[in-house]
Amino acid sequence: MQTRHTTCSIRCLKGEDVRKAREGLKGNPFTKVPYFCKLSGNAEEVLLLSDQRIEELSAIFSPLGDPLALKILYALISCELCECDIATLVEQDERGVLNRLDKLHSLGLLQRRKIQGMNYYSVAIEDLRGFLARSLHGAKKT
Repeated sequence: MQTRHTTCSIRCLKGEDVRKAREGLKGNPFTKVPYFCKLSGNAEEVLLLSDQRIEELSAIFSPLGDPLALKILYALISCELCECDIATLVEQDERGVLNRLDKLHSLGLLQRRKIQGMNYYSVAIEDLRGFLARSLHGAKKT
């Protein structure tokens, strides 16, 4: 296997700035690191997240790798559904579906409301709904 190396000949992000930013993370979910690109001349601030926040976000995004959770999320981008209809749609054991719904809800990805004693679910984050919908554009209809 060939060893790959960066092609950059100029390092623009200063290690000292990163170290200072990391110190500022103590007790904060994120900070910004000053950045100046010597080639383009653009001055920016780069977002740097704390390890704890990365762990939290990893837990939130982990369902996107779970087939059952994905089936549920995609079903809910079009409309709100009750838990029994979700189980019917994804053709899975109700207990497994309820566990996934509870997990997705506890992560803040789904919102739940009761209608006449039944639990209805919908995608809680509009940006997630948009992301899921956009991901379908490359898929072929069967």
